[in-house]
Amino acid sequence: MVDRGSRRVIKVRIRRGVKGERHWTATYEVPVEPGQSVLGVLQYIYEHMDPTLAFSCSCRIGLCGACLVRVNGKVVRACTTLVEGDMLIEPYKTGAVVRDLVTDLPPLVKQQGESVGSHPAPGGDEAGKQR
Repeated sequence: MVDRGSRRVIKVRIRRGVKGERHWTATYEVPVEPGQSVLGVLQYIYEHMDPTLAFSCSCRIGLCGACLVRVNGKVVRACTTLVEGDMLIEPYKTGAVVRDLVTDLPPLVKQQGESVGSHPAPGGDEAGKQR
């Protein structure tokens, strides 16, 4: 871990692969800020370093469970778990991997994610809400 002002750089290793194929570990050096979530790190990697990274998220407030992953061996919700330092991120269920960190979700988690709905479209109108 390297400090750069209020931001520090951490090493993030992610177990990647596609169902039925060989898996590998990709390593990234990611700048993080105090209070940043694991989901924020995954989004940073996707947006700035590797747009091929696959992960799931839905509600972003810890309700639906779509973002479940293992961080350093512990199953957590990526959206509510804060970054503490270097980490290894793996799918929460290795046998159910679809691609990278995306796994087949249990039916209850799928149902909860659907009940949360999507965020309103920009501009505040209700066009983006699920009906």
